[in-house]
Amino acid sequence: MPFTETTIPVRLLTLRKKLVCRNRLRPGLCMGDFDNDGFPDLFVTQYGKNVLYRNNGNGTFTDVTDKAGVGGMESGAFRSGATFFGYDRDGWVDV
Repeated sequence: MPFTETTIPVRLLTLRKKLVCRNRLRPGLCMGDFDNDGFPDLFVTQYGKNVLYRNNGNGTFTDVTDKAGVGGMESGAFRSGATFFGYDRDGWVDV
Protein backbone atom coordinates (compact mmCIF):
# COMPACT_ATOMS: atom_id res chain seq x y z
CA MET A 1 0.00 0.00 0.00
CA PRO A 2 1.53 3.36 -0.98
CA PHE A 3 1.92 6.15 1.56
CA THR A 4 -0.37 9.16 1.08
CA GLU A 5 0.45 12.48 2.79
CA THR A 6 -2.71 13.75 4.51
CA THR A 7 -1.50 16.26 7.12
CA ILE A 8 -1.88 19.26 4.81
CA PRO A 9 -5.47 18.60 3.64
CA VAL A 10 -6.62 17.69 7.15
CA ARG A 11 -4.83 20.72 8.62
CA LEU A 12 -3.02 18.66 11.25
CA LEU A 13 0.19 20.52 10.46
CA THR A 14 -1.54 23.79 11.43
CA LEU A 15 -2.93 22.10 14.54
CA ARG A 16 0.56 20.93 15.52
CA LYS A 17 1.96 24.46 15.21
CA LYS A 18 -0.79 25.82 17.47
CA LEU A 19 -0.06 23.21 20.15
CA VAL A 20 3.65 24.00 20.64
CA CYS A 21 3.73 26.09 23.78
CA ARG A 22 5.70 29.29 24.21
CA ASN A 23 7.55 27.95 27.24
CA ARG A 24 8.75 24.87 25.29
CA LEU A 25 6.56 22.42 27.18
CA ARG A 26 5.26 19.84 24.74
CA PRO A 27 1.72 18.51 24.52
CA GLY A 28 0.70 14.87 24.72
CA LEU A 29 -1.52 13.23 22.11
CA CYS A 30 -3.48 10.01 22.13
CA MET A 31 -5.91 8.46 19.69
CA GLY A 32 -8.98 6.40 20.48
CA ASP A 33 -12.57 6.01 19.35
CA PHE A 34 -14.40 7.58 22.30
CA ASP A 35 -17.79 7.61 20.56
CA ASN A 36 -17.58 4.12 18.99
CA ASP A 37 -18.24 5.39 15.45
CA GLY A 38 -15.27 3.55 13.94
CA PHE A 39 -13.10 6.66 13.45
CA PRO A 40 -10.08 7.42 15.70
CA ASP A 41 -10.53 10.63 17.71
CA LEU A 42 -7.70 12.78 19.14
CA PHE A 43 -7.16 13.91 22.73
CA VAL A 44 -4.47 16.55 23.28
CA THR A 45 -3.01 17.38 26.69
CA GLN A 46 -1.06 20.60 27.01
CA TYR A 47 -0.27 23.69 29.02
CA GLY A 48 -3.71 25.15 29.61
CA LYS A 49 -6.89 23.46 28.47
CA ASN A 50 -6.92 19.89 27.12
CA VAL A 51 -8.65 19.44 23.75
CA LEU A 52 -10.76 16.52 22.47
CA TYR A 53 -11.22 16.39 18.70
CA ARG A 54 -14.00 14.16 17.32
CA ASN A 55 -13.15 12.57 13.98
CA ASN A 56 -15.96 13.45 11.56
CA GLY A 57 -15.04 10.55 9.26
CA ASN A 58 -14.39 12.80 6.29
CA GLY A 59 -10.86 13.98 7.05
CA THR A 60 -11.92 16.74 9.43
CA PHE A 61 -12.18 17.03 13.23
CA THR A 62 -14.56 18.92 15.54
CA ASP A 63 -13.56 20.28 18.96
CA VAL A 64 -15.94 18.61 21.47
CA THR A 65 -13.94 19.41 24.61
CA ASP A 66 -16.62 21.43 26.41
CA LYS A 67 -19.42 19.03 25.49
CA ALA A 68 -17.38 16.08 26.82
CA GLY A 69 -16.20 18.00 29.90
CA VAL A 70 -12.53 17.02 29.53
CA GLY A 71 -10.81 20.44 29.43
CA GLY A 72 -9.13 19.74 32.76
CA MET A 73 -8.75 23.34 33.88
CA GLU A 74 -9.81 22.51 37.44
CA SER A 75 -6.72 20.38 38.13
CA GLY A 76 -3.80 22.71 37.41
CA ALA A 77 -2.11 24.20 34.38
CA PHE A 78 -0.08 21.45 32.72
CA ARG A 79 -0.85 17.93 31.57
CA SER A 80 1.62 15.94 29.50
CA GLY A 81 -0.05 12.68 28.55
CA ALA A 82 -3.19 10.57 28.45
CA THR A 83 -4.46 7.29 27.09
CA PHE A 84 -7.73 5.76 25.94
CA PHE A 85 -8.65 2.46 27.61
CA GLY A 86 -11.72 0.57 28.85
CA TYR A 87 -11.60 1.55 32.53
CA ASP A 88 -15.12 0.48 33.49
CA ARG A 89 -15.50 -2.35 30.92
CA ASP A 90 -18.75 -0.94 29.49
CA GLY A 91 -17.67 -1.35 25.85
CA TRP A 92 -16.70 2.32 25.45
CA VAL A 93 -13.14 3.61 25.79
CA ASP A 94 -12.38 6.11 28.55
CA VAL A 95 -9.72 8.85 28.62
